[in-house]
Amino acid sequence: MSRPAEIPPPLSPDQIALIEVSFARVLRYKAALADRVYDRYFTLAPEARGLFPPDMTAQRAKVMQALSSIVRSLRSDAEVARVAEGLARSHQRFGLAAPQYRRMAAAIIGALRDSPGAG
Repeated sequence: MSRPAEIPPPLSPDQIALIEVSFARVLRYKAALADRVYDRYFTLAPEARGLFPPDMTAQRAKVMQALSSIVRSLRSDAEVARVAEGLARSHQRFGLAAPQYRRMAAAIIGALRDSPGAG
């Protein structure tokens, strides 16, 4: 049975270790990282700005908490699924479509890549 194109293969233990080490480095700059995530997201999806409060302080903390939860869960498929399902449930009320999730994913990946400590 083949995997659907949008589901990547599982990460190896070495890949997970690299992600954990890299994330620990960029986490030292979490305020800047959270700012970058939303700057990128609102550039990619300006129509989404209205879904967020004017003061993004709490939202920045939430995105960092979500990213931290995802990274902490990577060693257990069941835990990754639990975290992902929780995030999906908490965002259902916004009626978001797949393109908005892809833009947020692109914003997160770009922000992580360009963060101090990422190299």
